[in-house]
Amino acid sequence: MRTARQEDWNTEPLPPERTSIHLEMAFTMEETEIIRRGLIPEQMEDKWFIYWNDGRLFFHRSWTGHCIYVVHFRDDGDSCRMVGADVNRNPEQYGGTSDEEDAGMIPFLVDLLLLHRSGTFPGSGGTPEETALLSWSQVGRAMLGLHPGPDSVDPSGDSGADKMKSGGKVCEHEVWMRRAIQEANDSSLNGDAPVAAILVQNGRVLAVGHNSKTSSRCGIAHAEMNALLEAREKLGRRPERAAIYCTLEPCAMCLGAICFAGVKTLVYGAPDRAGGAVGMFLQHPFYSGLMPAVTAGVLEEECEALKKLPSFG
Repeated sequence: MRTARQEDWNTEPLPPERTSIHLEMAFTMEETEIIRRGLIPEQMEDKWFIYWNDGRLFFHRSWTGHCIYVVHFRDDGDSCRMVGADVNRNPEQYGGTSDEEDAGMIPFLVDLLLLHRSGTFPGSGGTPEETALLSWSQVGRAMLGLHPGPDSVDPSGDSGADKMKSGGKVCEHEVWMRRAIQEANDSSLNGDAPVAAILVQNGRVLAVGHNSKTSSRCGIAHAEMNALLEAREKLGRRPERAAIYCTLEPCAMCLGAICFAGVKTLVYGAPDRAGGAVGMFLQHPFYSGLMPAVTAGVLEEECEALKKLPSFG
């Protein structure tokens, strides 16, 4: 199993806007060896690139390369102790502002992502659904017990580093989301809600769905449903590498359809705080096992702006 190295990823240094916090957690030498291997993501939903260098553990967000934590360790002979961390406080790179929350988050990330030990998510989003969504934003598919291997290769033959090191996956998500935003704007011209969904497979558009509840006088004519129905013959029963891009977080009806259609990846822009179902499904004992990999907040501001159009709602 290959150890992660700084050159495996496009990374940025910890910015001058930072703070230092105290940590106290001991690890056996066997655990320390595992921690030193770090983590190289396989896909966007793995969230972090982590590597060890000179007694420090560096945590970088996989899709931006921003350094969020630099964790310091001390060798105590028969054990290794986590003693402190430098934390990013640049608001353009990291939204965290609480030293206490970060002091709880770092051990949680080490346990879950590197040692594969389950634990209670230290943050709170209010409701269980909001907490589940917040947890997904921090650790992605690891909350479902799915972990990458540092030298893992996906079925295409490309390693996670090869696919994501240049940020290409981010660009790909943004390209398709911009197309969805344009489709949503077009939908509003017909008097329908400005919501759109695009179903993509292997870089090819399978279907484009618009919210057509008003024009069709059909209450279930949501963008995701329309896209899935249009592409049903192309998708078949075992869709491979299919992704759906939605300007708005899907509701329970649409997310259920996405799960049962077997779509592998869900990318959405703006959260739907009233009717969005992602957090609820991630918590559900049955549907959590059917959930696609989720990336939230892609071009969120542009997607939020669609809600201000007269036809929304």
